[in-house]
Order: sequence, then C-alpha cells, then structure tokens
Amino acid sequence: RLHTLILSGILASHERLFEMYQEISLRFYRSTEEVFEIYTQYMYEKIFSERFVSTISDEQLAAMRQRFYDRYIDYRYCLIRLTEAQDPFFETIEDRVAGYREVTAPTLILAGAHDRAIPLWQQEKLADIFPNSRYELVPESGHVVYIERPDVFFPALKAFMAAKSVDFEMPSGETAA
Repeated sequence: RLHTLILSGILASHERLFEMYQEISLRFYRSTEEVFEIYTQYMYEKIFSERFVSTISDEQLAAMRQRFYDRYIDYRYCLIRLTEAQDPFFETIEDRVAGYREVTAPTLILAGAHDRAIPLWQQEKLADIFPNSRYELVPESGHVVYIERPDVFFPALKAFMAAKSVDFEMPSGETAA
C-alpha cells in the first residue's frame, strides 16, 4: 500500500518532442566515443538551470560531465536498452490515464521552473491527473531539482513524507505553486 508517491521525470502522455529527444539520444549512444562525449555537453546544457551552472566552476561542471562519461562510455548499451524500453510504455500511455486517476496516494510534484527536459505544462498535467496531488514550482532550477536546489527539495520532501499528505506547510524557501 502506498502512503505517498513522488514522481520524477515521468510523462503522462505520448509527446512528439520527447520522441525526438529519445531519437537524438539513441544516435549519440550508438555512435563513437567522441560523439558520446559531445552528448555529455549537450545533456548537461539541457538539464541544468543557469542559476546552478553559474554557481559552480567550469572545472566542477567538467568533472560532473567526465564522471557521467566515465560511468557510461563502456555501458552505452545500457542507455540504449533503457531508452528503447520506454517505447512500449509510451505507446499505450494514454490508455492508462484512467488508471492513474485512481491513484489516491498523496503525490508531490516538484518541478524545476527552468526544466527543459520535461516541459512545465507536462508536469502541471500530472497534477490534474493524480487526484490527490500537489504541484510546487521550484524557481531557478532545471530538471535536476535535488542537485540544483537541495535547500528546497529535501526540506519539502521531508515535510511531505512526514505529513503523508499533500496538506503540509512548505518549509521556508523559494517556491511558487
């Protein structure tokens, strides 16, 4: 039995732009090591907000990219399999929306205001689908809220988990629902 539900990086409908992102990712994964290295540049530009990138040094960002590259360069087949495995899920996702509406567990959606990986309108749509949900927009954050704004993400998560409800007071911090 679910007491709470936290969604991260989920789409509730089949989106063409997401398909395009998957297609370009697969091209990077299937290509050469040099092209995969370019992908890490592309990916890191896409997922983080300007605020976050401006608070870390070029060396720190380069080290983050390098860790990703080192972790996956010999395991790109895993990235390919993971990406391809999403296709059957998304092909029939609209058929499952009614089932999602039956999820009664409290659901917290923390969206980065500058998320370019999953559009805000898509994340807002989740709040409309899940009947017992709460949507919080985290300013100056991109796709990876827990890394970019841990000062907002973790206190909100702790308050939500403690309350086991969407009716909790957001800890002080910059959010705008």
